Amino acid sequence: MQHTRAASLAVLLLAATPALAAPDVPALWVGCLSEQPRPGSHLGALGSEILIDQFVALRAGDWFWYTRVLSRREIAEVEGTRLSAIIRRNTRIGRELPRDVFSPARRTHRPRPWRRPAPPRSGQR
Repeated sequence: MQHTRAASLAVLLLAATPALAAPDVPALWVGCLSEQPRPGSHLGALGSEILIDQFVALRAGDWFWYTRVLSRREIAEVEGTRLSAIIRRNTRIGRELPRDVFSPARRTHRPRPWRRPAPPRSGQR
């Protein structure tokens, strides 16, 4: 990931001042909130870079982190959940959504063949 000046500054601040990394010291948080927001964002340069860095680290990191913090029942629920179930719970989409949303839809009926429309009768439009 290409680091911007703001991200480099955040890394230096956290490395040089361990107290800023403590959750009960809000200096960095307040600084991020008081930045001028980027266009189309609620965050400024520093806050954006920190958030981007965290999501990149999460994506590149341990995909199975939840197995260390959830109970066996919760793990079974997470692993048994399909994307289609999440979509159905959070939208008005119903049974028309296939169980496997990444598979092409299967036709349940034969499409009717295309027919040329009948020409209008004389005097009608």
